[in-house]
Amino acid sequence: MKSELKLKTDSNVSNADLLDKLKEGFDYKTDIEVAGFLGLNKYTVSQIRQGLQGLSIAQRFKIMDRLVSIQIRNLLVKIAPDHLYREIHRLSLHGAEGLAFDEIEAGEPEEIDVKLIDLFKSYGQKLNLVHTDQQMADFLGLKRATISSVRTGKSKLGPLPRLRMLKAINPETDIEQVLNGIESNKSLHDLIEKHIEIQ
Repeated sequence: MKSELKLKTDSNVSNADLLDKLKEGFDYKTDIEVAGFLGLNKYTVSQIRQGLQGLSIAQRFKIMDRLVSIQIRNLLVKIAPDHLYREIHRLSLHGAEGLAFDEIEAGEPEEIDVKLIDLFKSYGQKLNLVHTDQQMADFLGLKRATISSVRTGKSKLGPLPRLRMLKAINPETDIEQVLNGIESNKSLHDLIEKHIEIQ
């Protein structure tokens, strides 16, 4: 399942502006070079430039991963489903009910995501963050049906809900720049601009 991305209104930063800033920031001369970096073809970059489609969350992460103005790699490791599960599990062990959860095993991402949402819900109940699947869906920025789809293995959690889980279990984690870079062309444009200044 692809993550749905609704960009904030950026009347002053178009997709074309963002691609041009990306070319400047990474010293690309052509859209073909940009396409190669993003793992796209020239046609798709042309569609993005014309505003017919936008950059995906994965492409935005890829851009931010390369910026020296923001440290995202460590954050990406922390939101990997198995790492996040282990951290929530560790925090949950303060109560005996935490021992009822099986240790996570390497396996299909969907299985890990099922364990992850169940563990997060249990942990969220302890913190009085969430008590129902609807509250958990709202907290994670998902539809209630998505929680059911994850539980049945029809979809998996994307990076945005996992970022929100990380913020809940570790409030000191600064995820605002990353979220803004995902949700807003202007914020991502500004992060690339900062990268250029630092270089």
